Amino acid sequence: MRRDEILRENLLALLTGEYARMSFDDAAQDFPLDRINENLPNSDCTPWGLLEHMRIAQEDILDFIKNPDYQEKEWPKEYWPKKGKKATPADWKKTINDFRRDFKELENIVGSPDTDLYQSIPWGDGITILREIVTLANHNAFHLGEFAIMRQAMRTWGEGHKPLRLSEASQSLTPPRYDFVAKLKELKKVQKGSTRSRPMAQCCRTPILP
Repeated sequence: MRRDEILRENLLALLTGEYARMSFDDAAQDFPLDRINENLPNSDCTPWGLLEHMRIAQEDILDFIKNPDYQEKEWPKEYWPKKGKKATPADWKKTINDFRRDFKELENIVGSPDTDLYQSIPWGDGITILREIVTLANHNAFHLGEFAIMRQAMRTWGEGHKPLRLSEASQSLTPPRYDFVAKLKELKKVQKGSTRSRPMAQCCRTPILP
């Protein structure tokens, strides 16, 4: 397998979380619709609000990658739903479906050999597609972790949910065949000209849960 194919394979695994965490679908599965507007413990964020934030951020990255006329959103105002908004079951379903749709398109972009992951996005001040995909994977993983902890605290997992023990996790996860961290270190020279920080980069520095 060529190095380029290995990189794409591991980027896709980073997006889905298959080596280290639950997926978006696993995290959101069977959430009780009568509780989507409850505030998270010690927070003014709701379960729907958190997933909608993830959807907005992911859509923003997809738009940034594809759209020459991309318009940067105002942080943090335009990255979160309006404070106090009460979502309906239809809103919840739309958030889930739109997230899945955009995620699938991003997977296709990463998996396509026609995508030059190292090429600077022409309207991105030196930022590459690779950097945006890694940012997205980190952002999704951060908030899915919060969402999972929130479900545990709210007791919304349901009777069939069984937390994975550390001993089980070590046996079930397949180690990657590629040193992805080492590869990113090699790419520093490629990213040298892109010191600009996009607004969403600030997001995961402030947890919504105490």
